[in-house]
Parts: sequence; C-alpha cells; structure tokens
Amino acid sequence: MKTIASLLILLCVLITVSEAQELSKVLIKGRIIDNDTRRPIFNANVFLANTTIGTYTDEKGEFLIKNIPLGNYNIVISFLGYETQVENIWANEFKTFNINIELKPKAIVLSEINVTAEFPDSWREKLKVFTREFLGETKNSKMTKILNPEVIGFTEGSSREFKANADSIIIIENKALGYKLHVLLGTFIYNEESGVKSQSYPKFEELIPSSQEEKDMWEENRKNCYLGSCKHFFNSLIHHKLIDRYGNLLETTFSKETYGYWSKQRIADLLPDPVVY
Repeated sequence: MKTIASLLILLCVLITVSEAQELSKVLIKGRIIDNDTRRPIFNANVFLANTTIGTYTDEKGEFLIKNIPLGNYNIVISFLGYETQVENIWANEFKTFNINIELKPKAIVLSEINVTAEFPDSWREKLKVFTREFLGETKNSKMTKILNPEVIGFTEGSSREFKANADSIIIIENKALGYKLHVLLGTFIYNEESGVKSQSYPKFEELIPSSQEEKDMWEENRKNCYLGSCKHFFNSLIHHKLIDRYGNLLETTFSKETYGYWSKQRIADLLPDPVVY
C-alpha cells in the first residue's frame, strides 16, 4: 500500500511540474479568416519577425506557436492573394495570447499586370540599386542573393527618388551566415540625396550546411556579425556588462564607428532574435 501511495504522490508531483512548465511558456494562437467570405484560410504563413519562429494555419484557419521567449514581437500573417497583416504583441508574461485576423483580398489592377516576357531596363537599374541598399555592401552581402526578384516592383516619386514594393514575400538566401530569409517588405524609399528609408519583417530559416567546414564558417561569421552590433550593445546593457558601477566602459567592442555601422546595417548582416554570444 505504501508503494502505491508513493507512486500516486510521485505522479501528482510530475503532473504539477508538467503543468507549471507549460504555464512558464509564451504561446500565441489564433484563427485566420477571409474578410469577405468569413471562411478559414488554410496554409496561411504566420511568423514572428526577426526570428526563426513561425507556423502555418490548418484547415480550420487555426494556428499555434509554442515556446516563445518573453519579448516584444511583430507577428506577420500572409497568404497569396491577400493583403499581408502585421500585429504587435508585447509578451511580457508567461501566458497564452489569442489573436484573430481577417485578411483582405488584394485588389487586382489590370493596368499593372505585366504581360511582357522580359523586364524593362529601367526596372533592372532600379533593382541593382535596391539590391545594393537592401542587402548591403559588406563581405556577407557578396554571398547573399534575392531568389525571386520578379515579385519586386518600383514606382518613381521624382527623378532622384523611387519606392519599392513587393506583391509577395521576398526570398533571400544568405550563404555567408547560413540563413534563408522570408522577408515582408513594409517600406522602401530610395533618394539619391537623403539615402534610404526602409522597414521590413524577416523570418529566418536555418540552411543545412554541406560540410563541417561550411557550418564552422557560418558560426564564425554569425559571431562576427553579433559582436559590436546593436543586439550586442543592448544585451550587454541589459545584463550589466556594458559599464561598471563607476561608469567605466567594460565592453571594448563598441566605439564611435559602431554607431555608424548600426545605421548602415542591412539584411545581409542581420541575425535572428534572440541571439547571444
């Protein structure tokens, strides 16, 4: 009898611990439907921007994302033929967040349909500028490419300015850091005088290395990207590794040049959250 009682007590303890562990996680769940028909949207892409975390909706339009660290997230919902939607979630406590999204079908403008087999030279010239400014001009950008440039379009604001837009997710392969990025382009305005104003929402996917040598290269490049970056700065600040109690700088990686690098940091040098080296 004592053995049975002991087993029952142990079972209760295990169940309690399991429940406690489940509660000590952030979960995001919800349902995606068509704004007009009210029908569920199957296989819609749902991801947390700047992370490797994401999923797809099921036949009921429902999704569930588990094991999310505490933090502030932009959750991106996209599906072909619909306007992409971005929702902000401040996950500052361990609980389940529920969101329900109604996606609006995209309006098709017949005059914008390109039926020609090739893109015009003006599009190609703007694509070169976009690629340079969006991916960057660093060592990593030389090993990074846009896999589906045909989804990108351009509109001229003036002779020295243009805007870029994309009718679907931009797919980027970064062979320097070992990621495939699925990028929602929010805003991109290029001006020859004032530079670039850009906002995007990338989801990171780990590439599979072809060899141990390539895996080691990716790890080294990721570490080099992190050290001295904005993420490194704020992680050091949060964990009290930046300055001592007397106000002296503890982390010598940061300098005046660091802040200039942050302002110029582009897609080819981005790392997913959370990252600490």
